[in-house]
Amino acid sequence: MYYPQSTKDIRLVIMSFDDVMFDLTHLRYNYYRRLCRLYNTQLNREEFIRNIGSSRIMFKDSPIDHALLTTEALIDKIETDLYSYCRMYGLKSKDGLSELMELLKQRQIPCVAFSSHELKYAQSLMNLAMLYNKPQVLIGDHPDIAPLPDGELFDIIMQQYQVKPENTLV
Repeated sequence: MYYPQSTKDIRLVIMSFDDVMFDLTHLRYNYYRRLCRLYNTQLNREEFIRNIGSSRIMFKDSPIDHALLTTEALIDKIETDLYSYCRMYGLKSKDGLSELMELLKQRQIPCVAFSSHELKYAQSLMNLAMLYNKPQVLIGDHPDIAPLPDGELFDIIMQQYQVKPENTLV
């Protein structure tokens, strides 16, 4: 099938920090599953995947008893340990990301990265990333904006950059 869009028409790129740029969702899932085992509970994979758009929702109905670990403490524990793991072993980007970021830089196309986790956690991980050209803007999960896959976040970004959906690569 022919895809009519080319890089000549692109004026803005929006990409996922957690899944497209890095494999952070996979790392979070593995750690969360291990943490549930330590607390003698089972993590429902389908439930985790269904709530993947926002960390607020992802960890809200945790199988770990809230008396043992509150939602805020759970998120902080997962993110702190993930940061430590990435600091120790490095945060490796997915194949082709550095080339894509270089192409965007050469074409002067702005890149916005969004994370399903709070900005303070995403920003610390972005600082660990070994990317020469990083996205111009990093957006974290926000309580006032509907989580993905709702299109509210994308509409806000396109309005801010004054581009049409057909000139945006997601």
